[in-house]
Amino acid sequence: MVDLYNILNITRNASDKEIKKNYKKLAMRFHPDKGGNIDKFKKVSEAYEILSNPEKRSNYDRFGYNFFNVNNTVSSPNDIFNSI
Repeated sequence: MVDLYNILNITRNASDKEIKKNYKKLAMRFHPDKGGNIDKFKKVSEAYEILSNPEKRSNYDRFGYNFFNVNNTVSSPNDIFNSI
């Protein structure tokens, strides 16, 4: 199970400011142009994209990571139930 809060090293009740601060720190650390790990950079970026958007964050909190498809777009709620 993917835990986006864990990826950004924040708690579930983190403020927008904390999310942004930790994202910037981790993005700099893992950025491929700075010799970082591209896979970790992608995970950090994906976590930030979802958690920094109030609507996406709410959907993630309610439905989990499987609510989002590979491209970080919201899939149909029926798709979630069909995958179970």
